[in-house]
Amino acid sequence: MTFLFVRISNSDSVTDQSRQYEDALKVMDLLLLHRGCAHEFLENHFGGPLKRSMSASVAGSLGAAAAAHEQENGGCGGACWVCRRRAGGDGGGESPKPISREGTVEVLSSCAFLGGWMAAAKVVDVLYLNKERVWGAHAGAGLKDAHRLVLQLVAAKILGFKVETSSDKKKMSSVLLNWRTVATTVRVGGGVVKRHVGALFRSHLEDSRWGGIGLAVTEF
Repeated sequence: MTFLFVRISNSDSVTDQSRQYEDALKVMDLLLLHRGCAHEFLENHFGGPLKRSMSASVAGSLGAAAAAHEQENGGCGGACWVCRRRAGGDGGGESPKPISREGTVEVLSSCAFLGGWMAAAKVVDVLYLNKERVWGAHAGAGLKDAHRLVLQLVAAKILGFKVETSSDKKKMSSVLLNWRTVATTVRVGGGVVKRHVGALFRSHLEDSRWGGIGLAVTEF
């Protein structure tokens, strides 16, 4: 992530930077957040509205059972890693360990972002050092789980990021992370939505952003 975001930050055009960052987050969403069928995700972003559903086409090619499963449950019937895992099969690689949302927020708020922005590598270390509060005492979480979780939080736009460049050309630029904040909106008379520029809320408070991250059924 660091190398990619630093490379994007070197673009001379602010508009091009913004587009590339958004594209990178979409790819991270597809690969890291298991919100739904990967084929449906690609279809929603790149498919033609008049063409047959990509997931239906893929499911049909796998046989009648997969096609029937697609019609009943949606998805591609097991042709992508998300649908295979949902069906109890092998999605390729190790499945992410369920996390405690409450523990994750507590750890990051008190140990990482209390003083503001923190380097991405240090955020990984904070999560790993407090792994029992994030994954539970018996999960056996490792550094790779902490790395994956940081990437998931960025992809879900729960964590915001910025690239900090160094005046020393010998030092590499770094990616800093913090809770992502967005302006709130409220309804006023007549159904008009008024934006309060100064009123911000942190994205981790929004339940929908955690939808693609595996949460533990019960808090630890």
